[in-house]
Amino acid sequence: MTTSTSGATVSMRHFATLRPPHPTDVLISADVGPGGEALAIWASTDDAPQLGWLNRHHGTSPQVPMLDEPVLVRLTRHQPNGNVRSLGPMRINVRNPHVQPLPGDRYLVVGARCRYNKGNPDRNATVFSAQGRPLLTATVGDGVQDVQATSSGRLYVSYFDEGVYGSHGWGWPDPPIGSSGLVQFDDQLRPKWQFRSANDAIRIDDCYALNVSGTEVWVYPYDQFPILRLRFGSMSVWTNEVTGAHALITDGTRCALVGGYSLPDRISIGRFRAGRFTLSRTSSITLGERPIPASVLRQAGRGGTLHLITTEGEWWQLRLSDLSE
Repeated sequence: MTTSTSGATVSMRHFATLRPPHPTDVLISADVGPGGEALAIWASTDDAPQLGWLNRHHGTSPQVPMLDEPVLVRLTRHQPNGNVRSLGPMRINVRNPHVQPLPGDRYLVVGARCRYNKGNPDRNATVFSAQGRPLLTATVGDGVQDVQATSSGRLYVSYFDEGVYGSHGWGWPDPPIGSSGLVQFDDQLRPKWQFRSANDAIRIDDCYALNVSGTEVWVYPYDQFPILRLRFGSMSVWTNEVTGAHALITDGTRCALVGGYSLPDRISIGRFRAGRFTLSRTSSITLGERPIPASVLRQAGRGGTLHLITTEGEWWQLRLSDLSE
């Protein structure tokens, strides 16, 4: 399983194709869990347009954050070893959903947007059983950029600028839930921690990339774009000159930043040295011999692996260990 890095191009490897649980279902959302598994949400062709998907780099979100009536969706879980499990069905009323697995064969679905409703906010997070029964609901805030869970059930929710500064009624009189840019919740959806640096020297105005791997949380925030590692209550910071990336992969020594402003296929590879991310190489990513299409549903880093899933269900991977400098 070697990834080609010849010339100026880095080729991702086709890993699997996500198949719908029902022939007429379409893929509306896909995420990657802590074990490297893909989780996919499917809906009928009639319901899919209203559920939408917030892809900050290729589109925009629907105007109304929540659905008036819940719709039926199906969930599939695709293990790296090829095993596939169908779950649900379940009913959701959120648009632009994220999905993550939780301990006890439970599954979290989070909508990207929610309204404040004058202190009676939309509940945009639901934990479901494997059979599709809702077990609990909560509000995790508006402007959700990413949700990544650990194998023990810690949930890290990152926010883009509207979630940090307020939209849909959030921001007054109380700060938005996502005002810190990154919040940790437990598996009962209770907030346990929020990002804050010493003397507020570093702020997350918009969390462009999140990578949760084991006990480490990696963050790439706007607007100075430092690379942050949070581990055991401490934070390491590396300054960085690569701007506008939307995914990050790392092994703790080396790092690759994926994307950039108007450069969705750029990959910037380098090392951490003396408080700075030192760039070694910049290349372009392809899917096999094809350019990255506009139909990217999800692109996420987990540890040292980049995952890309298209709207057609094609799952591609790129491993940092296969990249030369």
